[in-house]
Amino acid sequence: MRVVFLILSLLNSIYCFSQSSNYDVFYDRIENLIFYHEHAKVLDEINFVLANKPKNYSAEQIDNLKVLKVQVLVDANLIDEGLALSNEILSLHHLTDYHLTKLLIERALIFEILEDFPSSFQSLTLAKNNIDKSESIKKKYYATWLIRVSSWYRIQKQRNKSFQFALKAK
Repeated sequence: MRVVFLILSLLNSIYCFSQSSNYDVFYDRIENLIFYHEHAKVLDEINFVLANKPKNYSAEQIDNLKVLKVQVLVDANLIDEGLALSNEILSLHHLTDYHLTKLLIERALIFEILEDFPSSFQSLTLAKNNIDKSESIKKKYYATWLIRVSSWYRIQKQRNKSFQFALKAK
């Protein structure tokens, strides 16, 4: 009986690990495609996953893919679609602080493009709160946040402040 239990436990562990690594492999592939600006491929692959809702992906993982999709939509200059999706994601409240920070920085860019500067600054402020709470978030997003803040000040014609933030991003 113990042997059967041990075998079943082992098989379950292997299955769970493969499902998790399946997502990790997919996520890494998507980030790689984003890096090479292959927007159409990224959108196709993410849309396929979102349409099929794999049972082995958690709600958090699906939301994280949606955050990547927002980034791709903005990169592809599909600003309204990116804003609509980001609003949908925020309404669900499933994001970790890590991915929420990424989404808030993307929203700051969206609002900057739409010339809604108060909303852009508000998104930057919320992102900074998350950056200040976590060293891992700071490592990943602080430089991006600095660049976005620098851009915000440049648009506001505050070149000296913009330059100061840009230098910190180096």
